[in-house]
Amino acid sequence: MNPSSLSYLAHTHRYWRRAFIREAFFALLELLADNKQYYECAILTNGTFINKDAARRIKDLQPIFVQVSMKGMESTHDQIRGAGNYQQTVAAIEQLVQVGVRTFISFTAHRGNFREFAHVAEVGRKLKVDKVWADRHIPMGQGATLQADMLRQRKLKNFLRLWSMHVRAFLAIGLGKPRSAWSVVYNF
Repeated sequence: MNPSSLSYLAHTHRYWRRAFIREAFFALLELLADNKQYYECAILTNGTFINKDAARRIKDLQPIFVQVSMKGMESTHDQIRGAGNYQQTVAAIEQLVQVGVRTFISFTAHRGNFREFAHVAEVGRKLKVDKVWADRHIPMGQGATLQADMLRQRKLKNFLRLWSMHVRAFLAIGLGKPRSAWSVVYNF
């Protein structure tokens, strides 16, 4: 099929472990960038291996955004991702913001970290990301074994209260001007 005959924009998701150390990943991003009239590209990552050079390459390829996952405070994040990963994640976010890539932080709330959302939102504010995004952990697929980590009704209500207080606090002090309409978003 000839791509020029397509009359729609495609959105694709692709998961690669350690994507930023694979030249094939950048080749795919270049292909998408060369055909951006047909594809939009966003990158979802844990931030590992995004250094200054990778951030510049990403900027040149013009994804619509890069979403970096943060699991909570440093101790919680490192417990999940491995020792030292939190600092790598923060450094990756700093590099992306510094070169002008539209950058989001993604937070997945579960029983062990939902009280740490305020910390993640504050990190996002300090690093001047464009958005902090929160989802609720829903155990399914390979994550089905993590059923005990899911927020039940009472804790979910507590998380939503924390989240809404944070949104109101940011709006009250006029945040929204660091890079764009800075926002805190929650997906059900």
